[in-house]
Amino acid sequence: MAQKLETKLPLRKVLTISAETYCNNIGNDLTNYHLEGIFSLIENLGEVKVINAPKRTKVVVNARLYDNMQVMGTALILKDGSLVPKSR
Repeated sequence: MAQKLETKLPLRKVLTISAETYCNNIGNDLTNYHLEGIFSLIENLGEVKVINAPKRTKVVVNARLYDNMQVMGTALILKDGSLVPKSR
């Protein structure tokens, strides 16, 4: 499911762990998300570094950093009607 890049995601939500590990860690099921590969430049937004990600992206997992300015990974995009995971 291709989605237009529409939101800025802070780098603190770009993780090197797997999608399964992330979902197990927050107590949610991977079936609540669409998965989409992304490649984005890192931008400075004031004091926060961000990347472009599809709308409704909760995190980017399996992330790899290239040249300290590009990120490639898998966006976990919350499906319509899915519950938002509880924060721990």
